[in-house]
Amino acid sequence: MILLPTRRVENVTIYVGGEVNNPGIYSLEAGSRVNDAIQAAGGFTLQADVEALNMAAKLDDENRITVPDKNNSVSPTSESKHNSLININSANVDDLDKLPGVGKVKAEMIIEFRIKNGPFFQLKN
Repeated sequence: MILLPTRRVENVTIYVGGEVNNPGIYSLEAGSRVNDAIQAAGGFTLQADVEALNMAAKLDDENRITVPDKNNSVSPTSESKHNSLININSANVDDLDKLPGVGKVKAEMIIEFRIKNGPFFQLKN
């Protein structure tokens, strides 16, 4: 497997689910934020835990945003850290540091490369 930078995407396609009025797949302009995705999905329901998400986070193509309800006993952060993959195109330094063989320095290099060259993609054989 070889990972190479890709060209810049003009739109991102994401899934918004959970406690939003119109769950589904949405295509938004590149550079959009979680707040834009929530608005595209018709806003929060009355049961939504509106403080559970970082509304200012930028979206990447193929993101999945799930809005938990107020009574959810598991936070989205702790839920995503158990048995989940780390997306190197959106992970922060702390998340990348959890990968085997990647320390803080290499994590910072990955993020710096991603900023300069765009997201990684997988070449198929």
